[in-house]
Amino acid sequence: MANKKNEAKVKFSMETAEAREQTKKAANEIKILRSELRLSAEEMKTNGTSLEGLQKQYRLLENETKQYETKLDAINTQIEKATEIYGENSDEVARLKLNYNNTATTLEKVKQQLAATEKAMDEQRSSMQQVDDAVQDTRNSYEKLEGIIELVYIVLQSVVKPGITGFFKIDLHIKCYIYLS
Repeated sequence: MANKKNEAKVKFSMETAEAREQTKKAANEIKILRSELRLSAEEMKTNGTSLEGLQKQYRLLENETKQYETKLDAINTQIEKATEIYGENSDEVARLKLNYNNTATTLEKVKQQLAATEKAMDEQRSSMQQVDDAVQDTRNSYEKLEGIIELVYIVLQSVVKPGITGFFKIDLHIKCYIYLS
């Protein structure tokens, strides 16, 4: 019996070597991505949340999602082989299914982070657009005021002595600048 069990263990190890290697490689990549995400989060705490920072975080989360999917595929392959070799109700299959479920749960959490990051990027873009619109509105208002100043200057030139109009033009520019500030 022990010999048969050892034989099954060796067969399982041989048939799942590639899947185990994929799992190990994905796990190592996930560790690296997690450390990069922690660094990115700390940088955003220090420098503020920028669109570039959010985009970097989004790319890292996308890569992490891919690695978790690779890991799940490899674990699923191991489950299939373990079921063939050990049987559906074996300890090995139960251990692998637990590993699969834990990994799938973590993948869902990463997907939630990905969605939250995407939402934050959209909000950041929207805020940037609002600022751009406000700047353009200010430019337009200033251009209109410049036109009014020129009109007032022309009127003053025709009504008041030339020396006084220069003073009024400077005064109007200052008042318009203060008004727009």
